[in-house]
Amino acid sequence: MEALHPGPDQEPASRDPLTGLYTRSTFEQALAARLRTVCDLAGTAVVLLAVDRLDSINETFGQDVRDRAVELLGRVVQDSLASRDLAARYGEGTIALLLPETTPTEVEAVVARVQAGVQKSNERGGLPVTLQLRVGTAFGRSQADRDLLSSAERALGTGLSPAGHEPPASSVNRPPSSLLSLPAQDEAVILIVDDHPHVTRLVQEILAGTGAVTLAAPDAGEAFRQLRSRMVDIVIADINLPGINGLEMLKEIRAADPTVTVIMITGSRDLELAVHAIRSGADDYLVKPFTPEDLRDSVALGLMKRQLILGGKAYQSILERQVEDRTHELQQVIRHLESTYRDTLKALGAALDTRDVETHAHSERVAQYALTLGRTLSMSQTDLTTLERGVYLHDIGKIGIPDRVLLKQGALTEEEWVVMKQHSLLGYRLASRVDFLKGASKIILAHHERFDGSGYPHGLKGEAIPIGARVFAVVDALDAITSDRPYRKAKPFRDAREEIRRFSGRQFDPAVIEAFLSVPEPIWSGIRESVNRQADRSAEECAAPEI
Repeated sequence: MEALHPGPDQEPASRDPLTGLYTRSTFEQALAARLRTVCDLAGTAVVLLAVDRLDSINETFGQDVRDRAVELLGRVVQDSLASRDLAARYGEGTIALLLPETTPTEVEAVVARVQAGVQKSNERGGLPVTLQLRVGTAFGRSQADRDLLSSAERALGTGLSPAGHEPPASSVNRPPSSLLSLPAQDEAVILIVDDHPHVTRLVQEILAGTGAVTLAAPDAGEAFRQLRSRMVDIVIADINLPGINGLEMLKEIRAADPTVTVIMITGSRDLELAVHAIRSGADDYLVKPFTPEDLRDSVALGLMKRQLILGGKAYQSILERQVEDRTHELQQVIRHLESTYRDTLKALGAALDTRDVETHAHSERVAQYALTLGRTLSMSQTDLTTLERGVYLHDIGKIGIPDRVLLKQGALTEEEWVVMKQHSLLGYRLASRVDFLKGASKIILAHHERFDGSGYPHGLKGEAIPIGARVFAVVDALDAITSDRPYRKAKPFRDAREEIRRFSGRQFDPAVIEAFLSVPEPIWSGIRESVNRQADRSAEECAAPEI
């Protein structure tokens, strides 16, 4: 089957640049060539795989995500095919497969491998959207099957489900039960339950021209057996049956499938019996002798009711699936946005470090220290997220401090300190205007407060200081003590722990200090080494090449 593939001279021009698959024209030429060389396409299959809601992906996430979705599908397809098969990008988001000398089972296996590959990608979260496929398949079974491509296109236009096709509504939406186990038929199926054969024949004759399939049962036991063997739309039952009577049978049918229409018939004109039947769940009640028109009208109304119920269930099922899909997509979008926010904040924190901190990766180290200490304190995930954002942006207010103060070598004057202390308030004003930074803005405002009330800008004391700011104060001091400064060398973590312990109750919250000291020293030093290595690698990657 190597003849399906273009020769070496044609190879570059025959490839789609985005997916690496063949182009549509190459696919069509290969299919035409196969039509010319074999008289019978039995055993040949054409499969079309389309990214579902591609336009919506483009509108919501942009062309880059749309192209990544198509590219991902192309990679999955390449990994799923045998060497004899041919795959091509057939449309904007559609891939065509030409599978020669194959069987229906092998075609299903190929589609299943592609679906599994797409599902794995969805689970990894490589895209900010859940990727789903529409699948159209055409399989040659005889010499007459010559237009497989058109057949696959028609199948693609009508199918959508993880398995590649939409199951019939009648089989999807009928409720499972012990009585109902087989898929429904296209014709309406009516079960007549009466112990008098002449009544059964009369009902069958009246309904003979409706096109419905009529079944008969002399008692409830036989009726249940038939209900278990196939789907039934309408049950017409006499109230006075041997053994289990019609009303008791009605209750069991209702428990098994509330959508089945049940019409009760009786020779009694007892109004109380009729009311009891209706209250027990009967859809209609006919008194013998009834006219053919009455029976046909009752059956017609019963079928209409059942179709409306099943149609509503079908619509509800579709809506539920769409809500589930959209919810999953929304969760992926939220995770993507949160990741983007975090990367942006990390970059901004690093940029702030370059203005004021002599050591690199200060904000990243302090953020990782803070998260470790926050988890030790059993802070919630929401509080940890707020803490991380506050740490990355704790000095954002310094962008409003004049360089003559911020970058001054040597001690600041009293007036300059007044200016410098404004950075907490400036940072708070900036961050509090952004909805997702409102919690973090409180940490930014209070990150220079001290537990004994001697800090700034508001002299908060004790637990009046936000917990995030109290955690930050400890880990910021840890990083400062263990980092080199122009005026002194870095101290080891052992010395830093002891120095921080001495300020418990004054600068730091004793409860936070207790949690801090419970973390083994190698944990803190390991964080520092890991962050510094990553920062060094990033600096090397960003360095401009030598000319």
